[in-house]
Amino acid sequence: SSSMVSDGHLIWSSFAFDHVGYEDGLIRVADLSRLGSTVADQVDTPNGHPVQIEIDDGIAYVYEVVRGGSSTSRIQLYDLDDPAHPVPRGTVNGSGVSSWMYIDWPYMYTVGGENGISVLDVSDPDQVMLLGETNGLGSTPGDTRGICAIGDGVYVAYEEGLYLFDVSDPAMPWVIGSLEIAAYSAVAYEGVLYIGTSGGTMGFDISDPRFPLPMGALSDESSHFMVEHDGRV
Repeated sequence: SSSMVSDGHLIWSSFAFDHVGYEDGLIRVADLSRLGSTVADQVDTPNGHPVQIEIDDGIAYVYEVVRGGSSTSRIQLYDLDDPAHPVPRGTVNGSGVSSWMYIDWPYMYTVGGENGISVLDVSDPDQVMLLGETNGLGSTPGDTRGICAIGDGVYVAYEEGLYLFDVSDPAMPWVIGSLEIAAYSAVAYEGVLYIGTSGGTMGFDISDPRFPLPMGALSDESSHFMVEHDGRV
């Protein structure tokens, strides 16, 4: 699994991965076990600007905006058998490409604003397959803020609401319901869904993923834009 730090930077297996500036088109790999000489490699992404990085089970998923003045984007997969020297694998183009992605092997869930979510099969890193996608949400819930999954439920935090999708049939994901809450981030852990909001962090019991039940809140006057856990906190 991956451990997101912020804005495309993450730590995995004693290595840190980040994108070196939007225009540079590089992914920098740093070996954290070698103090004083940490840069292990720099991976050139000649066709795209890396924006977001996720890692799961030895595969890095990099969202890239393709160069050349177009708004085309893609997701490039890299093999991390040797974390210091990532090797390109498959590429996702067209439907299913989004900067918001969540890996729950063998599936990858991506979200694209009012279009809802896409479900992709990543069991073969060289041949990623689109399995299904929603037909839209019927309204625009604002900007996407975060995505997470647990069991057959996928939770998407939007600027104007939290949406729950049923993915028990990967070929036919559908919207179960939504909560009217200004959500900035979402993370699920051991049956609890944590939502970062404009007034703190809220916790929901999702022992039944279809019906989130409020548990409590850490309220303050600040906005919690990023919520993460490390197994304890």
